[in-house]
Amino acid sequence: MNEEIRLGTLSMRLLRPMHPFIAYSAEHLSAVPLRSLVALPVAILLLFTAGGHHLARDPIVIALIPVIFAGSWLITFLSGCAMGSLAMITKRSIGVFEIWLGLFAVMSGYLVPLELLPRWLSTIADFLPFRYMLGFPVEVVIGMSDRAATLRGLEAQWGPIAILFLLAAVTWRSGLKRFEAFGA
Repeated sequence: MNEEIRLGTLSMRLLRPMHPFIAYSAEHLSAVPLRSLVALPVAILLLFTAGGHHLARDPIVIALIPVIFAGSWLITFLSGCAMGSLAMITKRSIGVFEIWLGLFAVMSGYLVPLELLPRWLSTIADFLPFRYMLGFPVEVVIGMSDRAATLRGLEAQWGPIAILFLLAAVTWRSGLKRFEAFGA
């Protein structure tokens, strides 16, 4: 989105009857099958080497896994929309994304398992959306989260989704007012 705004090609998307966020979500979702083809063999290999006893067993928790994955995707997508829309407001929106990516790497469990973080930092991570993008879905799938913890985590996951939805909508509308300043 940032590149389309800088080059002025976002104008073509704005002329279409479909909101650009819908088009971006379709593009984003269309990559999921290919990513699954790459990740699935690795997951199967790990499942066979580690054993199936490391997976969630509670049927309610298993039924909630697609909802949790959808929530994880929505946090990622909506935060990208909000930061992408910032490119219409400021020239340094990439800097905001880089800060977001750095925080994600640490606070989601991507670089360091959340259990190894100091208690105070782990507590902060529980209130930020990063954990619910990666750490929480993994904990649920591998059975580290019981039914009650999964339901609490699901509730905590969908709070940031509502906030990011509003933030993306506000930055988009604010950005559209200034978009022609970038040569649209």
